[in-house]
Amino acid sequence: MANNFPSLPDLRLAALQYSVDIAGVGGAAVTFPAGSLHLITTTFETGVTDGVLQFDYTIFDQGAHEATMKQMLNGLCGVMAAGMGITLAAVQAAITITRTWIFADSNASSSAAFQMSDQMAYP
Repeated sequence: MANNFPSLPDLRLAALQYSVDIAGVGGAAVTFPAGSLHLITTTFETGVTDGVLQFDYTIFDQGAHEATMKQMLNGLCGVMAAGMGITLAAVQAAITITRTWIFADSNASSSAAFQMSDQMAYP
């Protein structure tokens, strides 16, 4: 299992969301418009014990999840490229994947949260 979660003092990773953005891309006769797709959000909060939020990271394998997501996107890009008569690389170059890390305070009575984002390498 490979999880590379960022660490922030006094905060725990509560959720991780992936978003896919595609710039407009087109071929000789067909154009695919720009757009966004919000993929699965994985939540790590499992409950509250004595006023403290509990988190479980054992249910998530970031490396496997991202490899599967890339495989899915490669398939979609292949279909788009064939339909537009352009190269697979041209479609892949139009894709950006953003990870949004959502952190929370372990104190269940606190509404403190913090988000940060980074780019996932693709293709």
